Amino acid sequence: MLTRVNPSALRLTLYALLSAIELDLRLSLRTHLTSQAAGGTLFTPEETTKYADRQKKAEKILLSHLSDDELIEFVDFGDYVELALRHKALLEPAIVSSYKQLVTKVGLLVPIRNRVMHSRPLESDDFSTLFDVAQALIQIQGIDWDNLQLTMRHLQQEPQYVLRLRIPEIPWAKDSELPHNLPLPEFDDTGFIGRSKDKEDIRSELGLVNMDILWSGALLVPLIALCATMPPRQRDSKELAGWLALAALCHRYSGSSETALDQDLRACRAAEPVGSLLTNLRAVRTSLLAQPEDFGGALADRSGLLTLYIACMNRGVLDFYTGGKVLLQNNVDRHHILPRAQFPEGLRTTADNIANMALIAGDVNKSIGHTGPEVYLEKVKSRVLESQCIPTDSTLWRIDQAEAFWRARRELLAQSFNKYVREALPQRRI
Repeated sequence: MLTRVNPSALRLTLYALLSAIELDLRLSLRTHLTSQAAGGTLFTPEETTKYADRQKKAEKILLSHLSDDELIEFVDFGDYVELALRHKALLEPAIVSSYKQLVTKVGLLVPIRNRVMHSRPLESDDFSTLFDVAQALIQIQGIDWDNLQLTMRHLQQEPQYVLRLRIPEIPWAKDSELPHNLPLPEFDDTGFIGRSKDKEDIRSELGLVNMDILWSGALLVPLIALCATMPPRQRDSKELAGWLALAALCHRYSGSSETALDQDLRACRAAEPVGSLLTNLRAVRTSLLAQPEDFGGALADRSGLLTLYIACMNRGVLDFYTGGKVLLQNNVDRHHILPRAQFPEGLRTTADNIANMALIAGDVNKSIGHTGPEVYLEKVKSRVLESQCIPTDSTLWRIDQAEAFWRARRELLAQSFNKYVREALPQRRI
């Protein structure tokens, strides 16, 4: 029996076993198939072109000719057995029998491998399924399972070794990367792939042009799933954006994200999905209204930065210098309202907190430089300060009043954030 692994190591454990199985299958094909086939006869012209293109993307160089033995390196995991059986005339009957036994077993592993390699949410039985299949594979004669057996022994003796592994990126997968983190069946069953328009709708609702500077896309996963199954007329984009705001407030996917995603994907299939999603949030936080301390995180808190933006967006966030609306493009910067450099050296890290951040154009940040807050804030119009939930009490615009300034701003941020979610979710209990 394998030692039980914790959630952070589970994906790496699955990766170790799948990689060993894949390597053994590939070596088996080279031993039993490519050695028997005449050069250039294993693959169709279309397959040869596809695998040669993958080789170019993986190795950054296009070789003038690739042998069948080299092309096998770029065959999809689920196609190994099909390739062998397509050319069964080249194989010994006993080997053909062995490959036939693999059809169902490898079929069970393909969706697990896709979830592991493409960072999609894992299923609760992925480990038990893979472990059972691995044990069954070893019993199949005619194929050397040396790498799989070695990996299983390694896991039994030192399960923590997987923490030293790194799941590689798949170079040729980038061009067709889907804008979601869902298992493909979530989309295939309904005929929707990607749902790029729905992603744009959510971004538009929040007034965002580019979300990359604030957060990862994990919070979009349930919304894309919901949009894939709910007709447009039944969707309320304000409600969806309101849930997203609350999910960010609750740091919904900062812990055991796979478990949380599983729960929320199930909620998306409920009769009343938004209500079910909110119920999931209330399971970890009784009141979904923001508190001032919710804006006390550090700059590394991307969900906190998103809640900061939403609170300011609710007030029509305006740029410090131009007075125009802030659009989150690549040139938007996070600006320390109380300049970091003006704090004593031992206290400078305290300035790196959410309540000390404003959203301004990148070139404006340079023009402000190290000017004291009591100087440059005096030149900013009150309506601009108010749009960024910045206290207009000038006695707080000093380094020696930093804690009082941040405390007052957290109050304003919480008030504005709560006003936004109440308006976005007027019929919901929050």
